[in-house]
Amino acid sequence: MRKLIIKLILIIGVLYLGSEMLGIVEVLSPTSAIIFACVLLLINMTIKPILLLISLPVTVLTVGLFSLVINTWMVMLADRFVSGVTIEGFLNSLLIAVSFSLLNGILLYNKR
Repeated sequence: MRKLIIKLILIIGVLYLGSEMLGIVEVLSPTSAIIFACVLLLINMTIKPILLLISLPVTVLTVGLFSLVINTWMVMLADRFVSGVTIEGFLNSLLIAVSFSLLNGILLYNKR
C-alpha cells in the first residue's frame, strides 16, 4: 500500500514537473492529475504485464530498451482516458515515462 501511494505521488510530481518546468504537459486541475495518476497505476497493473510478456522477444533483442516504448504507450493510453491532462506527441510521452521510471527506481528500489 505504501508503494502505491509513493507511486501516485511520483506520477503527480512528474506531471507537475512536465507542466510547470518543461511545458510538455497541460494539466487543467489538480484533480485531473490525481485521476491521471490513478488511471496510469491501474493500466500499469493490468495491461502492462500482458504487453511485457507478449513483447519479451523484442525486449530481449533490444536489451530492454523496448520496455521504454511500452512505458510510453502506457502514458499515452492514460492520456487518452483522462480529459484534463494533455501530453502531445510520442517524444513528450517518452520523456514523462523515462522521468517516472527513473524517479521510481531511485525512490522505491534504493536499498540502503
